[in-house]
Amino acid sequence: MKRLILGITLLCTALAGCKKTSPMEGNSTITFRLEYDSLTTRTGSEAKIDEIEDLNIFLYDTKGKLSFYKYIDNIEEVVEMEIYTDKEYSVYALANTGEISDLSSIVDEELINKLNHKFEKKEFDSGGLKKIPMSGHLPLKRISKGETLTIPLTRLVSKFRVIIDNSSLSEDVSLFEIKEVAIKNVNSCVGYFRNSRGETLENIIPSGEVKKGELLSSVTSTGVDFLIPENMQGDLLPSNVDETTHIPPGELADLATYLQITVGYKSKKHYDNDLIYRYYLHNGRRLDNFDIERNYMYLCRTSFTGEGLEENSWRIDKSSLKKYVTAISIF
Repeated sequence: MKRLILGITLLCTALAGCKKTSPMEGNSTITFRLEYDSLTTRTGSEAKIDEIEDLNIFLYDTKGKLSFYKYIDNIEEVVEMEIYTDKEYSVYALANTGEISDLSSIVDEELINKLNHKFEKKEFDSGGLKKIPMSGHLPLKRISKGETLTIPLTRLVSKFRVIIDNSSLSEDVSLFEIKEVAIKNVNSCVGYFRNSRGETLENIIPSGEVKKGELLSSVTSTGVDFLIPENMQGDLLPSNVDETTHIPPGELADLATYLQITVGYKSKKHYDNDLIYRYYLHNGRRLDNFDIERNYMYLCRTSFTGEGLEENSWRIDKSSLKKYVTAISIF
């Protein structure tokens, strides 16, 4: 997994003769320079994962009260903002969220730390996220003239690259057509400045991004990519080390995010219209975990062996699997 870090650089420069005309103006200018690592989405996603289209900037004083706020909807390489320098501020930034215009939600630092981004089902129904929300925070610090500061920005989503390896299937399997790959149980409510998880069914979108047809052309080679909102469900199965039992207990199964693969299947013994494979996602380290952490890239490699039917559980739905008739007896 690769940690993806973005940043905004702040340069504080003095302005001579600045006149205070509103509570949101000061005597010096902060210059914001946008800096972040590139992340290439190879296949099937139109999301502008490396672009910032709009930016909210908030500065809070030592009492946690909002001192300065600016919204920019036409991002250039350099963004300027007037503040009073040689004072202590904590700085917050939100990108690709649209304007945060409700003053009651940002008037003090405690409230902005409770602020959530709401993902909508229609964003996934239309082919996945097109704009990636990001957030960043710089703790309380004295900002002086000429000083350079960097705010790390993190995406509120992770990227999952799914690669399917069917090279070890038995020769008896004559058809293994990957029809659809989908993300299920998506967390719709993510805190900008805190780790988040789907806590109730009201916060869960049953079906997230779905890929089929041409969008799956590289799923058995370089893979296909999915963008998934953070869903930190935690370690729900203490000490579990078995993939076949990596399923959340009880009602938590409806809150954790999983991958679903639909396959057209035919072998010498069986045929099927929609053979379904499922597995829950995790942090990539342990099979007792069900975390999807923001701003990470995960590689999910799924390998099918033998007839691809060895397991009989929720993870492999063989309910529509049919056996060929191999003999007919007439009496």
